[in-house]
Amino acid sequence: IKFDLPESGPADLAFYDATGQVVFMIRGDYAAGQNQVRLERSDLPVQGFYYYELSIDGQRATKKMVVAGK
Repeated sequence: IKFDLPESGPADLAFYDATGQVVFMIRGDYAAGQNQVRLERSDLPVQGFYYYELSIDGQRATKKMVVAGK
């Protein structure tokens, strides 16, 4: 997952299942500009729809993704 940040700092990337439950979270310090987070198949083991939300400095952006079968 690629994302751009206007300035460096801490950010949270949370993954939600269809019921709205957080199933996986990545926290880190990222540089200003383009960043990338790589997920392993085992991070989201159930196939289906997920939402992921990037939170930084009180701002949030949410997108939808599909995890296909192995």
